[in-house]
Amino acid sequence: MGDKYTQLRKILGLQYDPDNPFKTFYFFTEFNKRIPQFANIKNTPEPSDIASYRKDIEESDKIYFMGWRDNEKRGDKVSSENLYKTRLLLDYEAYLICKRKNISSRWTHDKSLAQKFHLPD
Repeated sequence: MGDKYTQLRKILGLQYDPDNPFKTFYFFTEFNKRIPQFANIKNTPEPSDIASYRKDIEESDKIYFMGWRDNEKRGDKVSSENLYKTRLLLDYEAYLICKRKNISSRWTHDKSLAQKFHLPD
């Protein structure tokens, strides 16, 4: 627990103060008070918003969704890495469709080529 506690203090930019020690109980109490009671549908993150936090995906520099590729037409097979990226950055339903129909999600580093996410046909 000590290591996680130290990491949390570093992330929050807190320095040790013997007169005012950091207590996780107080932190999470305040954090809980600030969690919105209702979600705003307009605050749905784009895949690129999520991708910047996920460096464990293939081609992590390509964060903008660019559509779908039907691998059956090309004689290819969707890769497990692409399915993983699809599941993490898009949604589970898209992952299932891509796995079942051999479809790959396409990605680019160029924001001007980005498309709005929609489920594959």
